[in-house]
Amino acid sequence: YGPLDSVKLEPTAATPEVGNGQKFTATAFDRYDNPIPGLTYTFRSDETAGKLGPEGKFTAGPKAGSYPLGITVEASQGSVTRTATAGLTLRHGPLDRVLLTPTTATLDIDKTAQFKAEAVDQYRNPIPDAKITWQLAGQIGTLDDTGLLRTGTKAGRFGQAVKAIASLGRDSKEGAASVTINPGPPVGLAIPPIELAAGAAQQRKAFVADRYGNPVLE
Repeated sequence: YGPLDSVKLEPTAATPEVGNGQKFTATAFDRYDNPIPGLTYTFRSDETAGKLGPEGKFTAGPKAGSYPLGITVEASQGSVTRTATAGLTLRHGPLDRVLLTPTTATLDIDKTAQFKAEAVDQYRNPIPDAKITWQLAGQIGTLDDTGLLRTGTKAGRFGQAVKAIASLGRDSKEGAASVTINPGPPVGLAIPPIELAAGAAQQRKAFVADRYGNPVLE
């Protein structure tokens, strides 16, 4: 074999999952593509992508994304130095949770609030290929497939009223938000309905109510 002419890095591109490993190997060649044994290689990585050991073992960091010059290797023979690079694309990890915003909402009757949901892995990397579906607990209004809530005429505090369910393959996770619906303006007194057996008696207390019969605290 002749003098050092080039160095090749394998693989030339890799797509490991965040937090996972990938082995890179380097080989030096002369101008006729004959391998040159016995040379020392220096590996470097983009520090934002992850860590690279001296033998080419790469461990991906927590941030998914593209790193075109993620891996660099350098081979030297005397005063001659050659380098090669490999691109990295770090993929998101498994579905870990759903980030739902806002987590609480306070609204008046017949008003709207926009909820947003994002499926993420354990490092909070977005998972755009996860499917998001919406659920509304109780008869407190309507919720469309974009997360837009329109309240009905029922006032009160409703825990975990809005739910966003993310699905990715066989995995699913959900996030929930509580909703408080304020009563409308007071319009008069109301008496709660009651069922009694024949001959029975029970005292009933009137309360201030809005036009929909929701109690109004003054």
